[in-house]
Amino acid sequence: GRVAMEKDIDVLINAFRNIKEKYGDRISLVITGDGPVRHKFQQEYGDEIIFTGYRKGEELAQMYASADFFAYPSTTETFGNVVVEAMASGLPVVAAASGGVLDSVKDRYNGILTEPKNPDSFAQGMIEFIEDDNFRRECSKNAREFALSKNWDIILDNMYKTFIRIIDENPKPNYRRRQRLRLHKS
Repeated sequence: GRVAMEKDIDVLINAFRNIKEKYGDRISLVITGDGPVRHKFQQEYGDEIIFTGYRKGEELAQMYASADFFAYPSTTETFGNVVVEAMASGLPVVAAASGGVLDSVKDRYNGILTEPKNPDSFAQGMIEFIEDDNFRRECSKNAREFALSKNWDIILDNMYKTFIRIIDENPKPNYRRRQRLRLHKS
């Protein structure tokens, strides 16, 4: 992902630092991605957090496969594609209850939703997965099933249906605009 301030990486780092006091070297945080604050955070926290930089393809798949869960504190997502990617890899998600992530993460089903911008709440979500293997495995199974049920045809078809519904409910319908949308869909 993009390592930038608007992704609330500071929330993740503070949450991790809080729980590291309890678990010590039994836990690790790996931040995969690149962006304007990666080098700053890597210089500041490089002794306690692993920063891999940008990865794609097989390397990215290995990152997902080696994790126990996916921690995603961002409150600015419109969709959160990396959340669904993580779920496709069988990772349950700890996420801020905000934005487009709410369309994917179902609290206590395929992940844990936490209070946005709150490191203590985020840490508590991570602790639940660390301490309860059965719960984490159940959410992992559900995350994978959820991700497999998603595909771009379904997503775009739902978006199209939403647009048509909005146009049809418009008090001043524009017949030509509606007709173009329906023709374009065919």
